Amino acid sequence: MATDADFHVAGDGKLGGVVRPHDGECHLRREIDQLFTYIQSGEYDYPSLYQINDNLVKEDIVPLFAVTNREEYDRLVSNDTVSFVLITILFNSDTRKVFHWHNGFRQ
Repeated sequence: MATDADFHVAGDGKLGGVVRPHDGECHLRREIDQLFTYIQSGEYDYPSLYQINDNLVKEDIVPLFAVTNREEYDRLVSNDTVSFVLITILFNSDTRKVFHWHNGFRQ
């Protein structure tokens, strides 16, 4: 999945009036054009980091986050409840140069 949207977790839905905790199930519907639509956005809050981590582990998925600034990187990796492997790519102003960061160490 690729998106330019901010990362959301449980509790963020309250700002939009969605207070029902996420049930941990997938609520995507495949459309005719083979794209997917999330069909429960007004029903459930965003999933918790635990739910995200649990499903990533079960499905053997390693997420890749690409961010353009250090503050966003710090926000993504600052939560100790995230136990899945997080690989982040930081791009500087010259997009030909790519810096790889893993667990806060420049490689």
